[in-house]
Amino acid sequence: MNGLLEFWRRRMAASSFLAVIGAFSGVQALQRLGFLGFALFGFALTSTSEQGDHETVNFPPDQNQPSH
Repeated sequence: MNGLLEFWRRRMAASSFLAVIGAFSGVQALQRLGFLGFALFGFALTSTSEQGDHETVNFPPDQNQPSH
């Protein structure tokens, strides 16, 4: 019975260690690709929002400006 418990302890420790290693390598990969992915995502977001702004949002000029 103790042997089985020890086996499960070692197995859980190994799997948690591998999970930590995998998470750390995943974070490193995200950090390497993060800037490129963020730039592409931001570019797509701004291009679609610019198209939408020109169609839907029309602000009157000097709406909040006090008249001189």
